[in-house]
Amino acid sequence: MNSPQQATVRTQIAAIFDVDGTLVRGNAIDYYLFFVKHLSNPVQRFLKRLAVPMWGPYWLLLDRIDRRRFNRSFYRQYRGFSVARMQELAQACFQDVFVPRLIPETLRRAEQHRARGERILLVSGTLDFILAPLAEFLGAEAVLSPSLAHEAGIYQGRIAGKNVVGSTKAEVVTDYARQESIDLSRSYAYGDSLSDASLLSQVGRPIVVDPDRKLLSMANRLGWEKIISEQEGSDSAPQSR
Repeated sequence: MNSPQQATVRTQIAAIFDVDGTLVRGNAIDYYLFFVKHLSNPVQRFLKRLAVPMWGPYWLLLDRIDRRRFNRSFYRQYRGFSVARMQELAQACFQDVFVPRLIPETLRRAEQHRARGERILLVSGTLDFILAPLAEFLGAEAVLSPSLAHEAGIYQGRIAGKNVVGSTKAEVVTDYARQESIDLSRSYAYGDSLSDASLLSQVGRPIVVDPDRKLLSMANRLGWEKIISEQEGSDSAPQSR
């Protein structure tokens, strides 16, 4: 029989998931447009929607060149949004935008990890308040993603803290693992794009999900496990990975 002290020891194994393109076929613009649609001020709603066709080509180009700059530029659109209102709408966004686009193959993997008592982490360039309901749904213990600065209950449109994309994903996961006694050599990571390569490379069990061409080539070369979903998407809109 285990002692009370032994019973409270958590596993050192984690399953670390990228979000956009890995767990859900969604992207930064999908989430933004949902929030804009529910703005109560019609003038603000019109102007915020107008930004997408005006700036869309620039954001697509910027996303391909430098995802960090894309996040900084795109998240300025949240300036003036109510913190309380956005957090309130996040649950509706999860039901309306996330749930219909969840990728069954990786969702099953998350359920299997949870059933084995392994710890689930989300790491993403998507804003933390948007991911909070997904984390609760999956039973994730942490969301490692950007936050927006806010003053007097209003978002200021700038990232507070780390801009969690590319190699920064690996950095924040390493820091968290060190603080929370996670053994990355025994852990899993899931990602879909080459920008996830540093994250995938730092764990013992990397898995690529509907990988882009460059990540697929890397996975084949290194012998990484691959998951190809039944309805692999080809959405070209920016993903804050």
